[in-house]
Amino acid sequence: LDDITNQYGLGLINHLGPHLIALGHFMVLKLALKNYKNYFEAKNTKFFSWQKILQFSLTDRFKVLDMMCDHDSVYYSEKKRRKTYLKVDRSNTSMECNILEYLIHFFNKYQLEIIKTTQDTDFDLHGMMEHKYIKDYFFSFMCKDPKECIIYHTNQFKKEANEENTFPEEPNREISAYNLYLNYYYFMKRYSSYGTKKALYVHLLNLTGLLNYNTRSYVTSLYLPGYYNAVEMSFTEEKEFTNLFENLIQCIEICHLRQTSQSSKGSNFLNDVTKCDLCKGAFLYSNMKFDKVPSMLQKFYVYLTKGLKIQKVSSVMRTLVIYQDYSNFLSHDINWYTFLFLFRLTSFR
Repeated sequence: LDDITNQYGLGLINHLGPHLIALGHFMVLKLALKNYKNYFEAKNTKFFSWQKILQFSLTDRFKVLDMMCDHDSVYYSEKKRRKTYLKVDRSNTSMECNILEYLIHFFNKYQLEIIKTTQDTDFDLHGMMEHKYIKDYFFSFMCKDPKECIIYHTNQFKKEANEENTFPEEPNREISAYNLYLNYYYFMKRYSSYGTKKALYVHLLNLTGLLNYNTRSYVTSLYLPGYYNAVEMSFTEEKEFTNLFENLIQCIEICHLRQTSQSSKGSNFLNDVTKCDLCKGAFLYSNMKFDKVPSMLQKFYVYLTKGLKIQKVSSVMRTLVIYQDYSNFLSHDINWYTFLFLFRLTSFR
């Protein structure tokens, strides 16, 4: 798999998987290296870090990306961006920018899904709230005060199950609610036993930090389920699996007609990646077999039809609890979510 992904310029995706935070971070770094003169010497194109982009509102994230990618077709449509972004001609846009747009789209969906889930709790938020108000509202609910507190020590958190604090409070020392060690400690010790509400509180804590440019939350997000398996939320079309696969095949056929010869690529980090590279690499990645083990494509088909007993991929979104854990039997395969990501990127018509 390493050889295949490196040949088609997809090594970064293969190593990182589809993690919304990690992949976005390194895609922005790759973009910065490729366009260093424009961003930092001539300064004729705006540059934003991935962490900074996520601090913007749902719609402004797309506008910021347009500025970074210097799109000729910058547009602020009255229609929702998620309904139009796939229809705009991005053939002259770098694949890094296309992938970042995809990541923003599904980070937005993940954010809205987390916030929507609060409707089943004792409080609810809405997606259009200012980020500072989301944070204040969350801590007011958990701590009875907008001021930050350690949520694991609050009555609101502990009442979901009878448990003692295993990380005692230190009255003479203030510890940030986003403390790296404390949050990782509770994740390792307790997360697997959390029910829906507690898992939601942990994700909301991290999300409030991300939305308000807290670097510690940026780090904490690397191990939380949700930012990695949110790719499953992208399968929302009322189409059968076979239709999506046909789209991937058509992409390869069109590329074959346009390119009579394809030079072999090395693993150079700065190699340009085209949509054709993406389709060819995704096809090989999806169909690779090892020691008679079914390919990822075969596993996905069996998972849909035999495991979830569904035909249309839109049912995946309604079947899975995205933010909570890695609960399905394929999630322990290190290549599973990477396959979903590549297949999703290349199966849009």
